[in-house]
Amino acid sequence: MLRKWIVIPTLLLLLLAGCAKSLPAWVNQDHVVSVATSIVEWLNEKDYEKVMSIADTTMQEQMDATQLQEVLDPILEEAGAFETIQKSSIQGGKTKDGMEYVAVFLQAKYANKTLVYTISLTKEDELTGLFVK
Repeated sequence: MLRKWIVIPTLLLLLLAGCAKSLPAWVNQDHVVSVATSIVEWLNEKDYEKVMSIADTTMQEQMDATQLQEVLDPILEEAGAFETIQKSSIQGGKTKDGMEYVAVFLQAKYANKTLVYTISLTKEDELTGLFVK
């Protein structure tokens, strides 16, 4: 079975920088899960412009909505109709330059398979990374 991985470069940098063991003080767990869930909803609606509108500058410089669509459309089509978010968890992190972020992990059930989203957000709710497995 061939697994498809999508890594938007900003998240790769965040993951390489390592993760903190605790959440940043500013994190409201319900809020960040809600923001991440909204991003998954926008992706399922194919509203890539909306997703990119909350991306940080670095992410916007690396990818635009059209590129995001080219990467995700085949994955979402293969997954089938979205059904529900089954699980969520969060983990704090800090980049090498000291920027704190939170990674939200969402397990999303689709008609044909389950996808796991890793969505990284800043204190200002900017999207800094997106990973789909």
